[in-house]
Amino acid sequence: MECAEIYYKAAEKELNTLIQRLKAELDDEGRNKLQQSQQAWIQFRDFNVEFWALPYRGDPEEVVAKVNLKTDITRERIRELESFDAARE
Repeated sequence: MECAEIYYKAAEKELNTLIQRLKAELDDEGRNKLQQSQQAWIQFRDFNVEFWALPYRGDPEEVVAKVNLKTDITRERIRELESFDAARE
């Protein structure tokens, strides 16, 4: 569990750093849209984790599976935002 949490926290930190950098580079409209997108993504992430964790329901590994799923989804979001950033260049 500790390793899973470490990987998730590292991904979360990387995502937050990327978001802060993008916010600094975007105009007001872009920052607003990024914020709205991020809020929607957080809801998506949380609901998606609950869905994909259904096979682990009641299993002792359920908590670890959820953390691993959050990590995977967060890494995917990082790739999405990096693609957005690259498209702006």
